[in-house]
Amino acid sequence: MTRKSYKFTIAISVLFLIFFWQFFERERRSKLDEEELQFARNLTFIPSFHHYNPDYFTAFQYNITTCSIRKSMSQMVFNTMCLLHDSEHFLQGNHTLNETWKQNRTCNYEDPDGFATFPRKFKRTSDFTRLVFIRDPFERFLSLYLDKCVREHFCFDCMDDMRCVLKNIYKSLKKFIAEGESTENDWFMNQHSAPISWFCDFDEYLKAYHVLIIGRHIEDRKSPIMKLSKILERKEVPEHIISKIVHETLLGETSHGTSDSSHRNKAAEQIKRDPIVREYLHKIYFNDYLIFPFDKSHLDLEYQNAYWEEKFNQDYAAFTVVFLSFFGEFVNYKQFSFYSPDAKNDDNITFIPPFHSILTDYLTSSDYNITTCLVRKSMSQMAFNTMCLLYDTENFLEGNHKLNETWHKKRACSYSDPEFATFSKNYTPSSNFTNLVFIRDPFDRFLSLYLDKCVREHRCYDCDEDMRCVVREIYKSLKEQTINDETFMDKHSAPTSWFCGFQKYLKTYNLLVIGSDLQERKEPVKKLSEILEKKGVPSYLISKIVEELLVGETEHGTHTSTRRKIAAEQIKNDPVVRKYLHKIYFNDYLIFPFDRSHLDPEYQESYWDEKYKEDYADYIKIQDSNVHSIK
Repeated sequence: MTRKSYKFTIAISVLFLIFFWQFFERERRSKLDEEELQFARNLTFIPSFHHYNPDYFTAFQYNITTCSIRKSMSQMVFNTMCLLHDSEHFLQGNHTLNETWKQNRTCNYEDPDGFATFPRKFKRTSDFTRLVFIRDPFERFLSLYLDKCVREHFCFDCMDDMRCVLKNIYKSLKKFIAEGESTENDWFMNQHSAPISWFCDFDEYLKAYHVLIIGRHIEDRKSPIMKLSKILERKEVPEHIISKIVHETLLGETSHGTSDSSHRNKAAEQIKRDPIVREYLHKIYFNDYLIFPFDKSHLDLEYQNAYWEEKFNQDYAAFTVVFLSFFGEFVNYKQFSFYSPDAKNDDNITFIPPFHSILTDYLTSSDYNITTCLVRKSMSQMAFNTMCLLYDTENFLEGNHKLNETWHKKRACSYSDPEFATFSKNYTPSSNFTNLVFIRDPFDRFLSLYLDKCVREHRCYDCDEDMRCVVREIYKSLKEQTINDETFMDKHSAPTSWFCGFQKYLKTYNLLVIGSDLQERKEPVKKLSEILEKKGVPSYLISKIVEELLVGETEHGTHTSTRRKIAAEQIKNDPVVRKYLHKIYFNDYLIFPFDRSHLDPEYQESYWDEKYKEDYADYIKIQDSNVHSIK
């Protein structure tokens, strides 16, 4: 063998050794990863509501207190409250909201005026408006990781090993639960990494807070900051201070901020794709997603199931009782600041009139001569899919579509098909067609709207979860309907009588009155099945419709919502909310066959029925003249 060929053989052998070493190393690591992932899957969830000492900052001048949660804009919260607490010195010192702990600031934790405290005697009073900024838990962990682990190397000696960090966070939190104490380093990390529900006495006072959900980008901050500005305005904070807070909160970032970190993309990608990291994150923070109104779409699919909300309701039933007892026992609804007590115009509101015409969706199945009108928040998505099944049965069944599919999914039917769907304010139903419509108790319909659009989606006039604010804005918008175009919220909140051309054709409709739970659906669904049978709909289609209407629920459904009990309690007991709901929806109770026993006693008197007949006699005559028999 020549010297040259010998070197070549050696080189090839080394390459083969490297290749096989890399192969076996990958196999070894893959096996270790699988074992590690299985270990993580067998871990239990970090429980909710374990008490961890929070930071409270109080501006007694305005009766505002804020609970600060680390890695949820906590330094800006400190500075905002310092500005409210001692505006003169804050402004004279040219301080800004993005100053950090390290800088010489106007306020401190030893302030003799009680700035950095919230005395126990105030815990169960309605005198203070309580604010808290919270942040998506995965995003909050990412901020913690970039700041404390990558930047400061202060994470359990893990450096920037994210798996190591999460294992130690989990272990430290479990240890704190078991022993109630921790080392100085563990205490520091627990303070930044503990679940949100551990702070702010949320175990007792969750619903006493204005919850301001912040995001990473300026766009994500606008809604909570605008809500904050409205709260401060109601608390009579001077306009120049509110302007400073809004401007600097939207544009500023402290030196601990991580939104522009060069390591962010890499770390975010690991959180998105590393199954071991994700398993630990779910085990530590998943209950926060059940307690607070965070978007769950980025969680693993198994954690987006409604089963978890039901399980949470069972496991933490005692805490739900505490929330409700707090409202029933300690809250004066006329004073409690969480419910925006500024009610200068509440005494002057009048009834929203019935029969204003609003743009309505009409869906038609010409094979069976059936038309359905959709009333939003009255099972409208299931009604759409039911009509789609009747209109294009072949495509619906071939595509394995269900009646609980939502608007954003690709469905068998489209609004762009003029033979199926029509939008109109002046639709005239055919005398040859059977007209169907699902309707729902107005208070319950509002509750569904509130839970879906305000709590879940935060699309309610920047009111967030302030129910008094929501009903006032609904009332104001509906009152202005005669001069303004209808809005997204109008279409979901308008009285039932505004839809479907009811002012002319009310008595041509088969009214299917649905309830909030599956048991209350049985009677209207039975009535629907009888109508479909008369119209010659095949029995297998009727069976599918009945089964899925009684069992299914769309993603927008709210009857199992974890917040439903608390919201329903406010509707039951808050006099301001009830006043607006009566003024907005009472005529619906006179027009449609809804139970009135849950209305205020004065609205249950027969006097109102007689008054309705007098005031709206012309509409009643028109409706009587347009009655058609079912073909």
